[in-house]
Amino acid sequence: MNQAGANAPGLVVTGTTHLEGQVTWKPVTSYVSIPAAAFRPYVDGYSFTNSGPSLTPSNASSSNYLAEVQLPHGATITRFTFYWTDGATLNGAASLYRINLDGTESIMASAATSGGGPGSGTTSSSSDTAISYPTVDNSQYAYYVWLTLPVDADGAVEAHGVVIEYTIDRPY
Repeated sequence: MNQAGANAPGLVVTGTTHLEGQVTWKPVTSYVSIPAAAFRPYVDGYSFTNSGPSLTPSNASSSNYLAEVQLPHGATITRFTFYWTDGATLNGAASLYRINLDGTESIMASAATSGGGPGSGTTSSSSDTAISYPTVDNSQYAYYVWLTLPVDADGAVEAHGVVIEYTIDRPY
């Protein structure tokens, strides 16, 4: 019987426990959300509006933004989703990068906007499930998301956020 008095499989421990070896469990799906408010301009001097729920560049010279990402070591990234509103003829994009601590970077996933154009203001999301280098290795890499938000005569691409889905099979 467990502590509640029910017959159920499981282990109930009261007090201090020490285990030899590795503790694992069935992989579980989890998420890291990066809101628009977390992104900062690539360079100083950009003209943009970041209201918290959306990031909108004001001109074509203010189109690139980045945000750091903290993922659990050993996690396997399974999906990268970008939430956006596209009012521009040009498409925007969000990309997940890993950077070796000597400065070499690799793109892991990318998701683009679509459906913009004169007066459209299409709000949607796009995802990438073909993840390159899907296993998170915090001992050798750091991670960030790069946004490209174009502005043209028809309008701008707004970012609302990014969600990174992953599985993990160990404590973190």
